[in-house]
Amino acid sequence: MSTVTQRKTSSHTGSSHRARSSKKSSSARPKSQVAKPAGKQTAGQQTAGDKVKLSKDAGVQPNQASVPNFQSWAAPGATKSNEVKPLSGDTMSRRDQGDNVKQLQGHLNSAGAKLDVDGKFGAQTQKAVRKFQKQNNLTVDGKVGPETMAALNKGANPEAAKKPDAAPKAEAPKGSEAKTDPKKAEPTAEPARAEEPKKAEPGKKTDPGKKAEGLPQLADKKLSAQEKYDHYAAMVKAAGGKLDEKNPTVLGLRGLSLDGSRHDSGRNTGSNDDTFVVLGRDKAGKPTVTELHGATHAATSKGKIAGGVAQLRPGNYEVNRRHDYHGHEAWAVGGGGNVPVYRDANRDGRISEAEKAAAVRNKTTGDGILFHFDRQSSIGCQTLPVDQLEKLNAAVRGGNFHYTLIDANQAQ
Repeated sequence: MSTVTQRKTSSHTGSSHRARSSKKSSSARPKSQVAKPAGKQTAGQQTAGDKVKLSKDAGVQPNQASVPNFQSWAAPGATKSNEVKPLSGDTMSRRDQGDNVKQLQGHLNSAGAKLDVDGKFGAQTQKAVRKFQKQNNLTVDGKVGPETMAALNKGANPEAAKKPDAAPKAEAPKGSEAKTDPKKAEPTAEPARAEEPKKAEPGKKTDPGKKAEGLPQLADKKLSAQEKYDHYAAMVKAAGGKLDEKNPTVLGLRGLSLDGSRHDSGRNTGSNDDTFVVLGRDKAGKPTVTELHGATHAATSKGKIAGGVAQLRPGNYEVNRRHDYHGHEAWAVGGGGNVPVYRDANRDGRISEAEKAAAVRNKTTGDGILFHFDRQSSIGCQTLPVDQLEKLNAAVRGGNFHYTLIDANQAQ
């Protein structure tokens, strides 16, 4: 293909990636781009077990559905808010539609707007966003990013919205009354502005001893197996994931390393700096927790792919044991079918907010997203070192599992 639009297809190296929109491309895929997995099964074949549908939450905004306030477990003592569902996820702007926009409109109405909650980000919604941003000393751009979401969420929490009592004014000495200019209005208190967690610089890790309030944390090593299970299970449930007796659940924590340090979750290169947690049950039915290090993103930005190297979007998926990959275990996310992804369109090794918004808007998908061993050449799969992959295989008993992926650098 000599020219590529945002919705054209692209292939994945060892696990055959394709970027797709909701509309099917009419062009045929070159044979040279088809990668055959090891074993008898070819890339064009699927077993009945491979045909696994995505969970209902893995749509355009997979983490937007009925998400409780993560701060109830991430920051002990934080106030729970049941009145308004907190905003999270990707940046919202004009022409976006869906339940996440309805949620936004509800927040804006709570802040004084009078919008029809129709799920359409139109001119009136944008006007209300701009007004809210201006009132709260935010960047007035009419877009709802992490900063504006944090401010709206703080406004939705009655306790967080309370302002501290003003300090008593000191009495001026008699005869020294200050002269005031009647033309100048007395300064008013600056509206409370929600603090947004600082984003780590690309490639730079933060001090593991400094925990960001409101963000997902690793379980304390001193906790019992049951307590660790409950800690991670709360994250899975809050993100709409599955926990059952039949199959284990794997939790992916993008942007959070196994040593507790954080890094830029938008960075889409490098290896083994994220955390996977396997939640299962032993033969006696007791909970088991296996913490592993790997990568929920690509390892390289140099893949020759139309639309750019992929990054699996946060959401909930079903993962099937599919075939060996270069002599090691491998699983297919979504049964090897189309799954929601972001694309590194400018190939700079990072997924920007604009690229996320474009992927959501265009409903970009990827083909052949796998769990496989780290070859330092992945262009979008979930990868682990061989020893960690073997532990994953043991923890899921060599079978299928549920997968919940969250951005650990976002207060949910």
